[in-house]
Amino acid sequence: MGRGLRRIFEAKWLVGLGAFSYSLYLIHMPLQAMTMLLLRRWVHSSDLLLALNFSVSVPLDCLVAYGFYRLFERPFTQHAAPH
Repeated sequence: MGRGLRRIFEAKWLVGLGAFSYSLYLIHMPLQAMTMLLLRRWVHSSDLLLALNFSVSVPLDCLVAYGFYRLFERPFTQHAAPH
């Protein structure tokens, strides 16, 4: 793997995202569905709906997933016995 690509994959923010990616995987779909249901009440343009969904739902998903990770996942993985 090239050094540039490796540097990208080893970026702190990307490694940090990887730490709670399973929590993000678990909860992103229900949050996406709730966000879309709420946005569809007020927004009728599909382009605006998509833009709002990305700008509202993606940060919300990451925030809630990180909280979920800290509350439920991290306590069990932090003290895991080494192999």
